[in-house]
Amino acid sequence: MHTEIVARAREAGLADVTVLRGLDGHIGASRRTRRGLLRRPDNVPVTILVFDQEERLRRFLTTLADITEECIVTLDTAEAYRYGRVGSAERSRGRRDAG
Repeated sequence: MHTEIVARAREAGLADVTVLRGLDGHIGASRRTRRGLLRRPDNVPVTILVFDQEERLRRFLTTLADITEECIVTLDTAEAYRYGRVGSAERSRGRRDAG
């Protein structure tokens, strides 16, 4: 599923997407997800960070209903710095989505 989300984010022209795959976690109080020799590789916690402006992120989230069964989405303000070749920093305000 994360590869489809990344592809759709790229199609939508969102600023940045990063996928983080976890080693261990749990869902709710009962179901544990863990990566190991006898575990399915798709049964691990995944966090997808998407960076862009809030209104673009909210619009993008509506396009994911057909591929997600259940997920948690967090919208948060973040400060992003882009460094150029000469070391100058450009500051921009955006939103971060971890979900």
